[in-house]
Amino acid sequence: MSLMDKPKTDFYKEYVSIKDFLFYVAFTQKETVSDVASWLLYNAFSKDITSYEIDRHYRVFKGKIKSGADKNIERFFEQITFDGYHAYYAYVCFIRDKEDGIDSSHWKDSFINEDYYKLVYSNFYLNKAELYELDYIKGLNLNFDQASDYIYHTYSCDGIDATLEPEGFLAVWVGVLSLYNRKK
Repeated sequence: MSLMDKPKTDFYKEYVSIKDFLFYVAFTQKETVSDVASWLLYNAFSKDITSYEIDRHYRVFKGKIKSGADKNIERFFEQITFDGYHAYYAYVCFIRDKEDGIDSSHWKDSFINEDYYKLVYSNFYLNKAELYELDYIKGLNLNFDQASDYIYHTYSCDGIDATLEPEGFLAVWVGVLSLYNRKK
């Protein structure tokens, strides 16, 4: 057992990633990701909830607040509500290709407009206990402990589908790798 196993386990018991949260709500409520983000903005979610960032040592830091709203949530939701999460994700891929010096000409014929989107920080987390306190979230009867149990698939229409991760898949894969490494 590693010294960092407990901090990692404790963190994931208390927090859910923003993407798993959005995808889980969209999937369970049969909504698009952008509609979920719009609905959350309508309900002043970014004023009701604080985002949390972690460093590589699993130390937790509160997100920044501007004008009473969480900047991480506001910025991310604003981007994905333009044309949907799928379109924003395509933009992120375009920017990464461009920064990596990869030929990005295949993006030229698509809907990517560099002036339209902004690259925003989206690797943050929400406290599950804080989510359960919100009346408009309570009414959905969700279990956020299950949000990371799925493999999510987003579509160009911004719809979402999910499948449960195969139970024990990681353990089996780690076991196979350890057997392979022993034989070397």
